[in-house]
Amino acid sequence: EKVDADLIGGFILKVGDKQIDKSVARQLSNLKKELTNKALN
Repeated sequence: EKVDADLIGGFILKVGDKQIDKSVARQLSNLKKELTNKALN
């Protein structure tokens, strides 16, 4: 088990070579990318 304070909330599950990222930090990053793309179009 490893704690990453940058996650804000949620979790990242790693099993073998698979990764499931349900962190708030990832969701905010995805939202930022989406809004940036819409602003550029």
